[in-house]
Amino acid sequence: MFKLAQPTINKGDNVIIGLGDSYTQGVGAYSDSAWTANNGKISVAAHDTTLIAEQYEGSWVNQICQTHLKGWVPVNLGHAGIGNRGCVKQLYLNPVGLEKANHVVLVYLLSGLERFDFVRKEFGSEEHYNFEAMWPNHWDTNASNPGLWKAYSETIYSDKFIAVELILNILEAQTYCKAHGYNFVFASAFDSRANKAWLTRTLCGLIPLLEPEHKKIINQIDWDCFLQPGGYNSFIDLLLDLDGHKELAGGRFYGHYSKLPYPSTYITNCVHPTRTGHSVMAKEIYNFISSKYLPTTCMLV
Repeated sequence: MFKLAQPTINKGDNVIIGLGDSYTQGVGAYSDSAWTANNGKISVAAHDTTLIAEQYEGSWVNQICQTHLKGWVPVNLGHAGIGNRGCVKQLYLNPVGLEKANHVVLVYLLSGLERFDFVRKEFGSEEHYNFEAMWPNHWDTNASNPGLWKAYSETIYSDKFIAVELILNILEAQTYCKAHGYNFVFASAFDSRANKAWLTRTLCGLIPLLEPEHKKIINQIDWDCFLQPGGYNSFIDLLLDLDGHKELAGGRFYGHYSKLPYPSTYITNCVHPTRTGHSVMAKEIYNFISSKYLPTTCMLV
């Protein structure tokens, strides 16, 4: 089983932390030679150690340090298949000596809102993989636990539930950063609902003034830290535009890309960013960090 080698952080290092799901871990960010060797098709469930190593190498977390924040240390806490609740908990379960760092920027790339995480029964058996996620899709033939997913769908899941969960998860990451003196950035990987407008409509309806307490909860989030890449609600929407398929934004992209015999320039046929897509993500994140935190981060290059 692949074990992620945590980076060594020395006194005075500058660090960028990536929180998120497979879009942060780097699923799909393989080299051209890897795609050729696999005839253009690599399963999202591939556990080949070489392929997983390529994911981390090609991820935006690594690329931002290779290209833009040279000399910084990348800490990739991305976890394929995880939801937002599990993402933020990775901060507590993967200590990497951050107390030695001089400056830390934490980038939280939000996952799918429908995912609800719980600690794995086999907790601790696999480094870096401590959570499993439920989906409200018990009819899915890939459902890991259809009974549990069915109970989640029928007794817990709703738009208001996932909206409140999202707010609380963002606030936990935000509070963690404030407590440790880290800079905070968050954005949506692919779920176009993860924004202030959707949260307001979901919790406050069409007349927000009727739900002042709900609006107050939403406004606890520091929305100045929210990155909308290229003005879009998610990174996948930006990559769709670059790929010439702007019309597939808003969640309509899976059917098209999953049928491709080979990855496109920016999006794979396993429906993840390619290595080139990750380079776009790295640049967008860097531009946001440099514009927002440059006055206190003079070591940015």
